[in-house]
Order: sequence, then C-alpha cells, then structure tokens
Amino acid sequence: MGILPNSSHVGIVDLGFQYFDSMTNEYKISPSKEHYGCMIDLLCRAGRLREAENMTRSMPYKRDDVVWSTLLRASRVHGDVECGKRAAEQILKLDTNCAGTHITLANIYASRGEWKKAADVRKLTRSKGVINEPGWSWIKVKDQISAFVAGNRLQPQCKEIYNILKLIAFRAHLAVQEVAVFLVPG
Repeated sequence: MGILPNSSHVGIVDLGFQYFDSMTNEYKISPSKEHYGCMIDLLCRAGRLREAENMTRSMPYKRDDVVWSTLLRASRVHGDVECGKRAAEQILKLDTNCAGTHITLANIYASRGEWKKAADVRKLTRSKGVINEPGWSWIKVKDQISAFVAGNRLQPQCKEIYNILKLIAFRAHLAVQEVAVFLVPG
C-alpha cells in the first residue's frame, strides 16, 4: 500500500499504474478499495478527471462519498464544471445534506464566473436547511493543546499556531521532494 500513495502525492501517474498493474499481473494481488482510491487520487492530481471518473465508475467496490469527493475537489482545482456536477450529484445521492458538497459545487461555478449558478446552489442549500458547521482544529504548542475554528485569526495564540503550521508544511514539502527523487527512475 505504501508505494501507491507516494506516487499519488508526487503525481507520477505512469509509475503508479505500473505498480497497480503489477499487483494483479505479477503478484496476483487483487487491488483493494484503497488501492483504487489511490489511483483515482493520482489521476485527479494529474488533471486526468475523465480517466478518474471512469475508474471510479468501473471499480468493483461500492463508490462512497470519499471517492466522489476526491473527484469533486479535483474538478474544482482543474475547473471542470461538468465533472464536478456529476461528482456532486453522486455525493448528494449518498448524503443530501452534505454542506461541503453544496459549497464546493457553488465554488466551482463561481471560479468559472457562473455567478447565477453559484447563487442558485447557495440558495438551494439554504432552502434545504443545510448548515455548514465550522471546522475545528487542535494543535499542541509547548505542551498546551489549543482548539480553534478554521480561519479564525482572533485566536490568542494565532501567530504561534500559524508559525507551527508553516514549519509542518515546509517539512512535508521536503519529505515529498525526497520521495519524488526516490521514485523517479534514473
């Protein structure tokens, strides 16, 4: 399982497919739902949404909101309104009150300048009584755990928290670069 997520994070599509195919062809391992999820994520990160959607629809497992949400987020990143609508439709079949799906779909429209459609989605969301709960996060700074609402910069330790987050992001970036160097054939 370790190689596919790393391929996904550094965007090496062909290498990911080689590993995925070798599981079944060489090692006679049936890919799990998680393996399919890694491949779908890999395709989404590479902007190959049509292939990701086809793999989602054809995988031999129940398609849940996690896999559809991967496709929905990628649709927003890559500006693919139609794919985003299809993914949102599938998520809303599973959970009609998923606020994040409504918000992401509205944001996809807004990012494309389709303001009326974005407003229509937001209006529909309000009329259905769907509420977007604020996201809470916790962080440990100097042996003290602090909770905060995502985006709230009025938190007393805000400066410390954001400095720690920058450090974590920097270390994660370095780790991804190390994996990329390790995975690139050469």
